[in-house]
Order: sequence, then C-alpha cells, then structure tokens
Amino acid sequence: MLIIVLTVSLIGASLVALLSSVALTNQYEVNRAKALYLAEAGISQAVHLLKSQAIIIGSEEYFVSPTPLGAGTYEVKLDFKQSLMSSTGKVGGITRTIQLKYNSF
Repeated sequence: MLIIVLTVSLIGASLVALLSSVALTNQYEVNRAKALYLAEAGISQAVHLLKSQAIIIGSEEYFVSPTPLGAGTYEVKLDFKQSLMSSTGKVGGITRTIQLKYNSF
C-alpha cells in the first residue's frame, strides 16, 4: 500500500511541475507576441508621421520616446540618412525589434 501511495505522489508531483513549466512557457510566448505587436504599432506610427509630414526633417535621425500602450511600451527611431525605420516593443522584460527600409518620398 505504501508503494502505491508513494508512486501516486511522485506522479502527482511530476504533473504539477510539468503544468507549472507549461504555464511559464505560455506566458513567455504571449509576451513575445505582445512585444512584436507593439513594435508593429511603432512602425505604423512612424509611417503615419512621414505620410502626414508631422515631423520636420532637420537632422539625420528622429526619435519617438517610449510610448506606453497596453501592457508595454514601444519606441521608434527614424534614420533619414539610411531611409530606415526601427521600432522596439517591450513587454515584461521581453524586447522585439522591427526594422523597415523605405524609399524616400
């Protein structure tokens, strides 16, 4: 009887550890997706700024300071010399960056 109780206890402890690991992995993946979406939001804002001519191109670079959105933030860097947009989304310690090369208008 003692062996059966011990075996069931070990199996139960293993299942608890497995489920805990799965939950952590899922949260990590959710935060990675959120960070990517935030980076995409930053690119959208940069495209809007360029199309609406809301910024004056007076230097080689333009920065959008960290902007909170949902559970994280994004920040954007426009490099006019290289025609490059770079946006970084951050959520829960996870950072994702997207770069977009564009043709000058």
